[in-house]
Amino acid sequence: MLLIVAASSVGFEAGATSDIAKPSLMAFDGNWEQIDQARDEERRVAAIDRAVGSMSWLIRGFAGRVLRTSTRPPSEIKFIWDGSELQELARDESEEQYRPIRLDGHTRLAQDDNGEVSLSWHPAPQGMRLHWKQHQAHGSNVYRIEEAGDILIVEHTIQVTAISNIEPIVYQSHFMRRELPHISAAPSP
Repeated sequence: MLLIVAASSVGFEAGATSDIAKPSLMAFDGNWEQIDQARDEERRVAAIDRAVGSMSWLIRGFAGRVLRTSTRPPSEIKFIWDGSELQELARDESEEQYRPIRLDGHTRLAQDDNGEVSLSWHPAPQGMRLHWKQHQAHGSNVYRIEEAGDILIVEHTIQVTAISNIEPIVYQSHFMRRELPHISAAPSP
């Protein structure tokens, strides 16, 4: 399911083409906590089952278990707007790091729990798209904010390359802003 949102209410500007809007990255600032986890989980598991559905029952059982663990979205997302640049807080088992979000399409390398990952950020209709690639999979995450500005929708697309004949896994996660963005939370002068 693709959600189209009204760009004007969350600070999006018209881009160079009519079908892509350049987001005001400041709109993403804040701590976002996953909501409706049961519904999102049910849809994620169904997407995995569809992706492995044409495989033998043995491979389907093995791959399904691994994918249910490895495709789990984070329970929270944190973006920080520092006045000139948006950054994402990335967490793995050993550390936290802030990664700049630059919608320039340039590939940058990073480390996560699964090893080295290449990342590139791009504008997307009413949001931003992260393309990523690792040694066993590649995909993208599209981040969009609903009209009121308090719900973040992330559409995950994952193509597993470690096992052949797996269809792309596509599902959404929904997040609510847990606190006001840093700029909005500042006291009035």
